[in-house]
Amino acid sequence: MSPSYAPIQHEDIPAGASGVIYRISYGVQYGEKLDPQFVYKVQLIDHGQVEGEAGLCLPDQRGVAVRVAQALSRFIARPHPL
Repeated sequence: MSPSYAPIQHEDIPAGASGVIYRISYGVQYGEKLDPQFVYKVQLIDHGQVEGEAGLCLPDQRGVAVRVAQALSRFIARPHPL
């Protein structure tokens, strides 16, 4: 059995290009060797099709998703050289 994902809820964010969105979702990831686990997932959707193999998947445990979101917010707020 290959890994699969069953979303429970999601939010779509337009990426700016026509027909392209970022989908942030929460659901259950089923793996080959691991017990099912709740995860947050970020996927790029292009004209209704998921791009890439799996997208970014963060476990809903020990605050991993919260720490990554906080780090991303700090990183975006920094001045960048370009």
